[in-house]
This record gives sequence, C-alpha cells and structure tokens, in this order.
Amino acid sequence: MLPKTRSGCPDRSRNSRFEPNSRTIYTEHANRLIEQATPDAFFESTMAEVQGNQRRTSRMDEIVLKSMAKWPNVPNVFGWLGLDRRGNWVIKDQRIGNPHVIEFICRNYNVDEQGRWYFQNGPQRVFVSLAYAPFVLRTCKSGEAACLQTHTGVVLETITGAWIDEDGTLVLRWSNAELGSVSDRDLAEVTTWFTNAAGQPADDDTVTRAVESRAAHGSTGIWLSYRSSRLPIGRVMSEQLPRKFGFDRSPEPAPGQPDC
Repeated sequence: MLPKTRSGCPDRSRNSRFEPNSRTIYTEHANRLIEQATPDAFFESTMAEVQGNQRRTSRMDEIVLKSMAKWPNVPNVFGWLGLDRRGNWVIKDQRIGNPHVIEFICRNYNVDEQGRWYFQNGPQRVFVSLAYAPFVLRTCKSGEAACLQTHTGVVLETITGAWIDEDGTLVLRWSNAELGSVSDRDLAEVTTWFTNAAGQPADDDTVTRAVESRAAHGSTGIWLSYRSSRLPIGRVMSEQLPRKFGFDRSPEPAPGQPDC
C-alpha cells in the first residue's frame, strides 16, 4: 500500500515514507509503521490481533470498532483500493496476495447509505472502486452439493434474481438483496445448472445463444437451478446495474466532504 501523510491520507508521491502520527493509526498495532509501499506489507504490522479470525463475521472486527471510537475524524480514502472481476483486491493494479490481509478486508467490507462500498481500515473508510459489482461469486461445495460463495466467503443460501448482460456475464441477487457476478473461471460450471422451463437440462445451443446474445431485454429462455429452487434468467445491460441495484462503481466524496 501507499505510505501515509501526516493527514492520515495515502501519500502518492514517489519517494514518500511512512511517518508516525495519531491520524495515521489504523489499529492498535499501527505503531509499527512500515516503509514498504506494497499492498501486503502495509497491513502485516496490524494483523497480530486478527489473524485468528478465519471467517467473515456479521460485524466488524472489535479492534476496528475500538479504533473508530478512538480516532473518529480520519479522512476517507478514494481511488485507491479496487475489486476486480475475479474477486481480487487490488491497489494500483497490484493484487493483494497475503491471505490474512484478504480476510481482514473481507470481514470489514461494508456499504454506506449512498451505495458506496468500502473497507473499514481501523478508523478510516477506504472506498472501493468496483470493476463490475460489489461481490464476485465462485463455485464451492457444501457437503456433496455444489454451491456459490462470495469473494468474502459467504455461501449463498437462496438466489432471488438472475440476469445475463450483453457480454455474457451472469449476475445474481440473493436473499439479503446483495448483488454479484459469477467469475469467468466458474461460469462454465454454473451453466451446467441451467435448465429449460420444464426443468430439463438446457442443451448446449440454448446456453450458447443465451450467453452470447447481446440483447438488452427480454427472456433468455433458460432457468437457473440452485439448491431447491429454480428461477428464470433475464437480460440486463451492464451499465444499468448501478442505477437498478443502487451501488456506485466509482465512489467519490460527497460535496464538501474531506477526502484523501
């Protein structure tokens, strides 16, 4: 990650270094500020209290909540952290690879009232630039049954909506109204769950027409079978998704809001 200035913001200058300051503190361990301007290295000194947590929880890490209360006025960060279409966290096109760092970000990933998704990094909100949707879906196994899980590790129990966009991306909505796209690496497996209206497996030609068609509206003629339910797959244009589902792909500060 980028070094920080005394204001608590990422320092985008080429030769910048970390400097201790109360507004740069992100967790109880941030006194061990580090100098490597790499995605993984920035977090390594903050991970001692969170490495034992292996699953995303329903609330933010306790250490994050404490730091938010202790330093309430750290400015937000924009245009720094991104989520790519395969569910990788990236900084300046460099993928974060440390699994503990990834888990830390995933556990503290949330959305504000304006549909802007962010990572709560201690007292500071780091808003996320989305390559496509707020979540990326991958195939998984739940016992003997195939399933889908988000890039943050949450298994989908029920799917409530399904669409294919003009480029063949499969977009799904699930029970808590969140939205995600199926990773291109997992799409071939998911298409084996496609059926016709009668519940019979969809033939290859039907699937190919549905995925490769650039139609903007109407029915695809195929259904998605997931666990104990089936639902029709519609069509949608990718540019319509943010407005239709209330999220922001490229968050920016509100007028008058301080930012980094």
